[in-house]
Amino acid sequence: MIAIGIVPIILGISMYFQFKLNPTPMDDTQKQVFKLLPWVLMFVMAPFAAGLQVYWITSNCLTILQQKLLYARHPGLQAPVTKRTTFRPPARTWVPISSRPTRRSPRSSSSMRASCSPGMSAS
Repeated sequence: MIAIGIVPIILGISMYFQFKLNPTPMDDTQKQVFKLLPWVLMFVMAPFAAGLQVYWITSNCLTILQQKLLYARHPGLQAPVTKRTTFRPPARTWVPISSRPTRRSPRSSSSMRASCSPGMSAS
């Protein structure tokens, strides 16, 4: 049996509730991953220092509070994501290379001569 402490278990629970507040994923595979990932990460993060785990728990709780406040003010954000049936790439306007403007150097050779000190020549 794997012995993990109470802090990683609380971390897994806080991650689970944080993932539950995310908008519902459109793909069934994503749904399964979102349900399983907090519990897998609980075992992965168990050997880390307790202070780091407490930091993650605090961060998760603050994120949950922030999401709850955001959803209370803007209920439309909880709407599930709709799945697009077809992919249409955005239309692009292609410009031939010959018609593109050319880049010029910011300093020409005459300005280089002017910036040299009087005793130096810019040959």
